[in-house]
Amino acid sequence: MEHALINIAMTVGPDGRLYLLGGEDSAASRLRLGRLNRENGEIVASQLLGTPTTAIAVDRRGRIRVLDPERLLAQTPTLGRDLFEPAFALPDLTGKAVRLEDYRGKVTLVNFWASWCGPCREEFPHMAELYTSFPRDRFDIAAISDDVDPGKMRAFVTEFRPPFPFWSDAAA
Repeated sequence: MEHALINIAMTVGPDGRLYLLGGEDSAASRLRLGRLNRENGEIVASQLLGTPTTAIAVDRRGRIRVLDPERLLAQTPTLGRDLFEPAFALPDLTGKAVRLEDYRGKVTLVNFWASWCGPCREEFPHMAELYTSFPRDRFDIAAISDDVDPGKMRAFVTEFRPPFPFWSDAAA
């Protein structure tokens, strides 16, 4: 009997079944998606997905779809989509005003964070990896600090040195 080793993520799918995402190796260079028996942890079904850049979806019937992220980005409509409201501008770390409008035409992850936020510290390395995985003309990250102390905000940025831009009212 094979049991699951969960080393990336676990979730209940829209079909009510338990799914796990794991790596075939410690570097997660080959991903697998498994469906578990919720009572004993036994793997009921497993599918090798391929590289870490694979996008995965499970429908209500439990069918697994492996999606090519490049094709998904190519299909993303950028015109006619509802705009992020309200439109706003914040200074970057140099004090230059950056507008959300500057990101129009590309998929943009808007991330609100703070130096005191534990989960923010955990997600920043993953966001940096995601940021470097896609070309800038198609994907970007707008990281908006919620810190009120510019010193703590700058210390956080110095510690993590993320490759994406930061906005903050406390930047001054």
